[in-house]
Amino acid sequence: MKIIKKVSVFFLIAIIFFFAYLMFTYSPRYILWYVFSAAPPENSDIHKYPVKKIAKSDHTFHFMKRLNEEYIEFLFEDKIRSLGTSTFDAYIEKSNTTALIVVKNDTIIYEKYFNGYQRDDLFMALSMTKSYVSTLIGIAINEGYIKSVDEPITNYLPELIKRDPRFEQITLKHLAMMCSGIDRHKSTLKYKNMQFPLLWDGMAIAGGHPKLKQYLMNNLDVAYRPGTKYEYLDFNTELLGLILERAINKTALEYLEEKIWKPCGMEYPAFWMSNSEDSEFTKMSSGLFARPIDYAKYGRLYLESGNWEGIQIIPEKWIIESIREDDTFNKEDYYSAPSVWLNNTYYKYHWKGIVNPDSTINFSIGGSFGQNIFIAPHKDLIIVHCGTKQNYYGVEDLWDIERLIDNPFYKILQSEGLPQAVAFVDSLLVNNRNKIVSGRQLNTLGYRFLNEGKFDDAIAIFKLYVRAYPSSSNAYDSLGEAYMKNGQRELAIINYKISLELNPNNSNAKKMLRQLKKQY
Repeated sequence: MKIIKKVSVFFLIAIIFFFAYLMFTYSPRYILWYVFSAAPPENSDIHKYPVKKIAKSDHTFHFMKRLNEEYIEFLFEDKIRSLGTSTFDAYIEKSNTTALIVVKNDTIIYEKYFNGYQRDDLFMALSMTKSYVSTLIGIAINEGYIKSVDEPITNYLPELIKRDPRFEQITLKHLAMMCSGIDRHKSTLKYKNMQFPLLWDGMAIAGGHPKLKQYLMNNLDVAYRPGTKYEYLDFNTELLGLILERAINKTALEYLEEKIWKPCGMEYPAFWMSNSEDSEFTKMSSGLFARPIDYAKYGRLYLESGNWEGIQIIPEKWIIESIREDDTFNKEDYYSAPSVWLNNTYYKYHWKGIVNPDSTINFSIGGSFGQNIFIAPHKDLIIVHCGTKQNYYGVEDLWDIERLIDNPFYKILQSEGLPQAVAFVDSLLVNNRNKIVSGRQLNTLGYRFLNEGKFDDAIAIFKLYVRAYPSSSNAYDSLGEAYMKNGQRELAIINYKISLELNPNNSNAKKMLRQLKKQY
């Protein structure tokens, strides 16, 4: 019994010392925040945390408006089907989309708000905030407050040298490229397919520590040589924001208002969130709240190479530097973790770029719950998407819209009808020109008609699929299904047989042929 009491006392003392250590290391307020307030971010956070206001412009800029809502919603057809939904509205609900704006040729062609949200509601930017900080760094360099991105961060944060001389090797560019080598302090608890940050995890600390500025100066460590490996880390942007404020001798919020928000005709005020009432340091990595229409104007500023109505707001050189891929390193080593970055995408100064087959580029910024500002300069296109979850949405959805938006097949289909669209593609095939529409797109469209009971339209699309891609087993398989559902048994059998000849491993064609033969 005495042994049990001694062990109990020992564990009690250990627990007391453990919590005392936590309180001393992370601050009591942070512990309380973690226990009672830490949760996935949401738009209502604007009412839970201290915020500071960014005044709207005195001269609001308005895009022209010429809506083409039916066409834009039609372009989401592939995504609608891939999610197992049958309508655009069902896709919007399942993807937790709250806002969608499409601007083409400086004209709004689509603007809608969903799932209870309205135009003048505030929408969280989350990690899109990082791009605003990066942009302000570019402006500060142009104005002489900062020499260049190649400066060591210790020129502005000399305290870090005392912690570790290796901080002198980290430059502003390393922070902006997410390759600083700073320790992520990663510590998460895995449950099913989800990860929950523990109290001492870096992302949790960046999200809720009431004295984040002091934490950055006193607790960060260097884990590996800067510039050698991409590792996404909120601390990088927090440090960039701290450097910015020391260089310009004012807050990032004041600088954003002065240099971007007011000059660019923002219609609404924005807000920047802090972790505590007494903190003068806003959350540089995720704290911005604004309206989607004003996010679109920020996109326009980058689309126009930093120029706003004749005034160069952001240096054009900085725009180019921000969105062009850095090819000075080996991609496979740099993006060491399994990642979509390994193909035709890259990360640069808090922007994500993608190189298209024709060597044009699209670029975007994003937040973890489905926030995106997507820009395709070669198509004069801006898309803003906002959401509250990202289980069924990704910026790749907007890549698909960009690819389709100027496609003449879809334009003719929507404006003139199916026969004219089919005839147009056939005219290209006769002249051995580009097919302009992929087999996947034709297949998706055909099944849309099939599911709607429009069998003749489905057959017309699948026959076009066969003509355009005569070596595709799937084309004949789909046409066989359309004939079968339309009661044309013999034609179904013929097409399933051709599909099987092209691909002897087509198990669906084998199954359908057995079923069709059993009918007689």
